[in-house]
Amino acid sequence: MILEYKMDRNAKGQLATPYWIECGGFLQNPDTFTMIGFSASVHEYKIPDSVTTLSVAQCKTRAQDIHAVHPYADIDGNTMNATQVDDMVQAIIDENDIA
Repeated sequence: MILEYKMDRNAKGQLATPYWIECGGFLQNPDTFTMIGFSASVHEYKIPDSVTTLSVAQCKTRAQDIHAVHPYADIDGNTMNATQVDDMVQAIIDENDIA
């Protein structure tokens, strides 16, 4: 499952990835301090109700919204177009989404 989340604060006051994110840190939104991560759809632990679950389409829309304000760049430093952003998101999902 695709999750939009924020970092937790640990006992030492440092930011830490929540325990229920198996792979995360993608598509960071600097305006809301949120990012995308992945967790198994079937799990034995609780994911907080406040965490937003996204579909692939919603994840791509979120990335396009971030890109409109904070443009993504390709490996050569050139600003990506909308198709490239969608392809980037799809590649992240294909590589990291946990069934």
